[in-house]
Amino acid sequence: MKLPRYFDYEDNTFKVVQTPAGNLRGYLLNSYTGKFQITNSLLNRVLYSGLGENTTEISEEEFIELTEELRASNLQGDGPIFSIYETIDNWFDQRDSLSESEWRNKRDFITELRNRTYHLWEEEFARQAAGAPPSFAYESVSGSTAVEKYSYNDTTPDRTVS
Repeated sequence: MKLPRYFDYEDNTFKVVQTPAGNLRGYLLNSYTGKFQITNSLLNRVLYSGLGENTTEISEEEFIELTEELRASNLQGDGPIFSIYETIDNWFDQRDSLSESEWRNKRDFITELRNRTYHLWEEEFARQAAGAPPSFAYESVSGSTAVEKYSYNDTTPDRTVS
């Protein structure tokens, strides 16, 4: 099995990676925190129950695009990431006034910007995991209590590769 693998799982993003020990680990985007949380309890459902209307394997580019659409819709805050989200929203608002070629150019740039915000989040969460304080403030559009309410730890162990 080639890894990592990326999925649209019930309108959320899910990725499967190989651990240093050679096992499989699943990560689901927590739309309230913007972080990927270990969610090994979904591995069998995503990988082995057959892809259907609720689960679709997608490319890495599609995975990044969907992840950033979800973060932009579900999070609010200050800083460069949120400025980029605002710019993207403004371009979508202008879509009807643009020619097809102008929109295609904007759409290509939106893909690049979403790739950039994805990597900015990854860097931010890596910094925080290393003990650094957050470099900007943000919260769920559902409110700050939603982060605590919907954060969880999946204790399902990594899946061994058979």
